[in-house]
Amino acid sequence: MSLDPNELVSFLAQLKKNNNKAWFEAHREEYQRLRTQFTDVVQDVIVGIAAFDALIHADMKPEETMFRINRDVRFSKDKSPYKTTFSAAISTHGRRGQMPGYYFQISETGELFAAGGLHMPAPDQLRMIRNHLVNRPAEFEALQRNKTFRKTFEAIEGERLVRVPKGFEDDAPHADYLRLKSWTVGRALSVKKGVTVDNDMLPFIVSTFRGMHPLFVWLRAAVGA
Repeated sequence: MSLDPNELVSFLAQLKKNNNKAWFEAHREEYQRLRTQFTDVVQDVIVGIAAFDALIHADMKPEETMFRINRDVRFSKDKSPYKTTFSAAISTHGRRGQMPGYYFQISETGELFAAGGLHMPAPDQLRMIRNHLVNRPAEFEALQRNKTFRKTFEAIEGERLVRVPKGFEDDAPHADYLRLKSWTVGRALSVKKGVTVDNDMLPFIVSTFRGMHPLFVWLRAAVGA
């Protein structure tokens, strides 16, 4: 039986209202069934990515990319034990590592969010990205002109510094992008009644990831991947 997106959203919405161990254990069978169905979705997404990204292999195990539903509450004021999303991150090292990654999640609000790139990369990676941007501006300009990328996303997103970082000139090529602390793109789809995995979710996720692949190629070149 394939995943019913609305059933998953309903479960997550109930979990939001009853975020405690007793309720979760009483609904563990439902959770396990939805988790198994979501695993199949992740597998199909991996196969879809592998069709255009040679660094992602179709035989990657979906379990290596999926996040646990348990929250790490050790350093959080919010002690709710469970996440209210089903999510996965797909990169050359599954959900781990510091390489550009594809990410998607379904939340209790009924939003399917697909995003990717490098979120808060390590300082040495960020330095390499900025150097690559300044030293090879034409490659970045080619990325900005890429039809697939431009058709899918309005802009590269991410938190920005107030000023151009030290070591770079204010009038350096693409100085505004030098202020980026993350290099990500994404878009969302509302999971409404009638939305299905095969007709709506999978095409949306895979086309979003295909659209961001030119950015991945550029980022991988920047960080030496």
